[in-house]
Amino acid sequence: MVGHKINTMERIVHIIFALEAGGSENMLVDIANEQASLAEVSIILINNRYNPQLVNRISPHVHFYALQRQEGDKRSMLFLLRLWKLLLAIRPQVIHCHNHNIIRLLPLFRHRAVLTIHCLQVSPEYLRKYRKVYAVSGAVADDIRMRTGISSPVVLNGINFPDIPKRSDYLYKGEKKIRMVQVGRMVHEVKGQHVLLRALYKLVVVEHYNNISIDFIGTGPSMDFLQTLAGNLKLQDHVNFMGEKDRQWIYEQLSSYDILVQPSLSEGFGLTVLEGIAAGLPVIASDHAGPLEILRDIPVGFLFRSGDVDDLADTIKRVMVQMQELDLQPLCDMSREIANTRYSIRRTAFEYIDHYSHM
Repeated sequence: MVGHKINTMERIVHIIFALEAGGSENMLVDIANEQASLAEVSIILINNRYNPQLVNRISPHVHFYALQRQEGDKRSMLFLLRLWKLLLAIRPQVIHCHNHNIIRLLPLFRHRAVLTIHCLQVSPEYLRKYRKVYAVSGAVADDIRMRTGISSPVVLNGINFPDIPKRSDYLYKGEKKIRMVQVGRMVHEVKGQHVLLRALYKLVVVEHYNNISIDFIGTGPSMDFLQTLAGNLKLQDHVNFMGEKDRQWIYEQLSSYDILVQPSLSEGFGLTVLEGIAAGLPVIASDHAGPLEILRDIPVGFLFRSGDVDDLADTIKRVMVQMQELDLQPLCDMSREIANTRYSIRRTAFEYIDHYSHM
């Protein structure tokens, strides 16, 4: 993809309901920022839900419109008129939606609307109303096809690898404490943090591995449940709930950890898996959908059976042994290079533009 303005696709609008700290929201901002080097790009935020740090990351070359609709207000004709007037003024060739039901708001613009599906089990109700539906991974594309019969082109998610400092110290001698990290929303039914806590219980309380700890980064509805579970399992000295951190903080801190663990029970892609690889860490994830797709041929990617506490505990032990007996730096470097080739955010952004031009 050449780095100059293109004539065939000059105006792109991305639309989303909220801009909080989730993976799809971060991806939208990253994609729009990259696409702004090739086209006139706008982001329209529908609801009054946003993370100021994420909004501040929007490039000055991207036009940003916050419509400030009250969440759940489905009957505001004034809001719809504002949205339609804005789109008529921009005259986009493509309206790229990032929530499946945004199409309900676009009866005049459906011929220009495309959708990216970022997760599994999205409702099929509105999918056939879009001109094209994209999937962020082969796993998501398979899920869409099996449930709807719709064939979705895969445009792999990506990150900007140079933004994440890489670990430089790989010496694990003596009783050095092994620090693990898990990043994601505290929704244990999806992200599987309870599986990780029970695996840690097996290692610390049952098998007396006292030199390991886990930091959970994120907030969500399962926070109280997970904190109570950690207390009941007598893991207070080995577990830290860090709360929500902005992406800059996470990127700066990742390389200070030893292992990233992502025990998701449902995951369409797995951006945090990529971020762990970029930071030069061994990454442990469940053999489910998106993480499996990323890690199956990554040298420092380790998979365990999804939801299996014992297999997760055994996998953590196996990684700890390798960390102490092998020099993992060459393998971590190789993993980063492989992942950067496949999952560059620039490649993601430009691949979408290629798809738009063939609509």
